[in-house]
Amino acid sequence: MTTKNKTIQIIKRIFGFILPFLILFSIPFIFFFIIRIIPYEAKVDNRQEILEKNWDRFVSRGVRWIDPFDNENFELTLCPFSEGDSWDESISPEEAGFICGFVSVPLFHDLPEGDTIQIPIAIWPDYANPPYKEPIFITHGGPGGSALVMYPRMFYPDRIGNQRDIIIIDQRGTQYAEPSLVCPEVTESSKNGVEDYQDYLRYCRARLTGKGVDLAAFTTSEIAKDFEDVRQVLGYKEYNFYGVSYGTHIGQYLAAYYPDRIRSLILDGVAPIPLDYLNRSVSTHNRILNEFFINCEQDSFCSEQYPDLPGKLNKTIELLNQNPKKIRIHIPNSLYSFADEINGESFYYYILSSSYLDNNYAALPYIIQRREVDIAG
Repeated sequence: MTTKNKTIQIIKRIFGFILPFLILFSIPFIFFFIIRIIPYEAKVDNRQEILEKNWDRFVSRGVRWIDPFDNENFELTLCPFSEGDSWDESISPEEAGFICGFVSVPLFHDLPEGDTIQIPIAIWPDYANPPYKEPIFITHGGPGGSALVMYPRMFYPDRIGNQRDIIIIDQRGTQYAEPSLVCPEVTESSKNGVEDYQDYLRYCRARLTGKGVDLAAFTTSEIAKDFEDVRQVLGYKEYNFYGVSYGTHIGQYLAAYYPDRIRSLILDGVAPIPLDYLNRSVSTHNRILNEFFINCEQDSFCSEQYPDLPGKLNKTIELLNQNPKKIRIHIPNSLYSFADEINGESFYYYILSSSYLDNNYAALPYIIQRREVDIAG
């Protein structure tokens, strides 16, 4: 046998030995590739199937709910927070056990036969136990914050309210509601200067009213009555309510309107009803920052290590408005991350929101100085 033939035989033997291992190790990659190329419609169909199975599991526990397929006031839908920054896309909300839908409510509750709007809700049942305990109704603050954006990602996979169903409710006019009063025009104001902010609000108002949206219907009183409609549609006798910030306004209205329906109220960061909420929000933000700056100036260590914090913060906001920075945020305790963009407005609100927590508050001087150095440098 020639040297060439021997080489060929050796190569064949080696390849024959390696080939089974190559096939074995390639199976996971092939499977992943197939999953990635499954048409979007097929994935949606699978989510819809899981949604309906979740509903069947939910109803089979003995919940006396009206069948959503026969109830014109309740419509089962795929959860709208399935994609984007608010949810870990490695699992669908339906696979995580969520049931989403829209509850139809009157535009004006004093005119029940008039126009209707849709309120998004997300139900996270405790499938392991019968529904013998009153559920927890949860909403967000803002005004205008989306509970469906915030709370599913905060609660999953851990649960709160042992053996209680969790009902997450978005208020009328918010992100996933129909109609939505979200103003993309206002985000443009950060690119063109703060002085244009009022103009962009007017543009948004003109667009919404031009589409026939009656803005007079979007009040705290009407929102509270929406919650009562949600309770009636879902068939609960009583519920526990949790609201934060502006959500505490809603809780106080509920306690006044429907005291027999509220088992307990959790008001997180109470905003008293007589408070001129929106106007006071601006002055409160200014007071928080001023007290923060004064506290640092009066502390010898802070003032020495972090001089002129107001100037550094203003400079950072100005530079970020001129040139927003792309960042990547890693989701804690996971391998996942997402891209985002930070401008001056979002950095300003990050500083404000960080002041809510004592441990973050102590780090703000460092954060402001470090960010100003990074951007300016």
